[in-house]
Order: sequence, then structure tokens, then C-alpha cells
Amino acid sequence: MAGRHGTLKVKLSSMPPAGDGKDWLELSVADTGVGIEEEMLDRIFEPYFTTKEKTSGTGMGLAMVHGIISRQGGFIKVESEVGKGSIFKVYLPVAQKENAIEQVVSLGDLKSGTGNILLVDDEEQVVQVTGEILQSLGYTVVGKTSPKEAIELFARDPGKFDLLITDLTMAELTGLELSEKVKACRPDIPIVLITGYSDQLSKDAAFEAGIAEYCMKPISMRELSNIVGKFLR
Repeated sequence: MAGRHGTLKVKLSSMPPAGDGKDWLELSVADTGVGIEEEMLDRIFEPYFTTKEKTSGTGMGLAMVHGIISRQGGFIKVESEVGKGSIFKVYLPVAQKENAIEQVVSLGDLKSGTGNILLVDDEEQVVQVTGEILQSLGYTVVGKTSPKEAIELFARDPGKFDLLITDLTMAELTGLELSEKVKACRPDIPIVLITGYSDQLSKDAAFEAGIAEYCMKPISMRELSNIVGKFLR
């Protein structure tokens, strides 16, 4: 609905057990936007597929959503009509009672350390939240939402940083392209690559490109602290 007035409705409801005996939740998100052409519906979850201008998106948003939902054992459906809007319905299985409440993680349970981290993600909220977590564990963090600015910063003083953490899918440059440019300045720096879509880049391909650690979104505080702790103490 960019640039237009409209209505966005979000609804969460429970569903009766399906044939598999599981209870399910349905999350529906409906808008009164421009809608999606019928011939496009089968492609909207493909990586890099987009009808927007290059500067307006990467075509990975829905692909990442699809990947995250699938890893949780769920699925997603979409209905749309041009000129009237779209409705996305996400179906997720309800966790079993014994697994429903995750144990609260205190900072004392997480690995802490010291060192300078360059954190790059084109989503400002991700940079802010991840940066705050890492800082609470004792690390010094410089966050950037622009890969190009991150390269310029790194090139001015390649020895300043001990670790690079970068998202894979960004509008200006991919995390892999960013990593190549950073390693051209300093080949020995460890790089952690984070992605929300496993089909975009395999672990083997990432490691062959010199990536030290490859992990999938969403990533928990414990996972993040363990990964960083491999390289910084």
C-alpha cells in the first residue's frame, strides 16, 4: 500500500485439530492494496523475484518469510485480486505443552567476551537489537545499515575490527559481496554470515567463499553468543 491510503487487518485465531492430530494457529494479514496479478502468485515466494524497482527491494522478503515458516513446520497461503488487495494466511502448529514455554535465558548463562565487531544489516531494527545484545555481553559493536559505508569504514582501518557479522541479503550489496571486499583488505578476519533463506546460499558454498560461520535466521541469543564466542574471548 506504499504511497496510498488503505486498511491493514491482522487476525490470529485457533483452528481445530487437523488430520495429523495437531492444533494449529492461523495468522491472517489482509490489506486493501493494489493486489497481485494471478500469473505472479506462483512466483512471489521465489528468491529475488520482485515487481518493484531495484532500489525498492531485493525480492527476498517473502522468500525469507516462507523459509522461516517452513522451518517451524508451517505453511502459507495467499489470495489476491488486482485493485482490491491481498490476504496472506500463515498456518503454524501449536507447540506441545512441555515445549511451549522456553526457559528464560539470563545473561549469566551466555558466553561473554571482548573485541570489536562490525555488524552489517540493512534493517535498522536488526542492527539495533543485535548490537545491544552483543554489547551486553561485553563486545564493542559498530553497526551499519549500508554495506558500502561498512566497506569504507573497514578500509580506513582494517585492523580495528576482530569480527564481521553480516546479513546475506541486502539491497546495495549482498553479504557475500561485502565479505569479498572486506577480505581483500584483510584476508584473516573471521566473518559470520546470517541468512533467512537456506536455498539462496549453501553452507558449503559459503565456506568455500571464506565464510567462517554460516547460520540461519531467526537466531537466538544463546546461538549468537556461542557463535561469537568461537572467535572472540
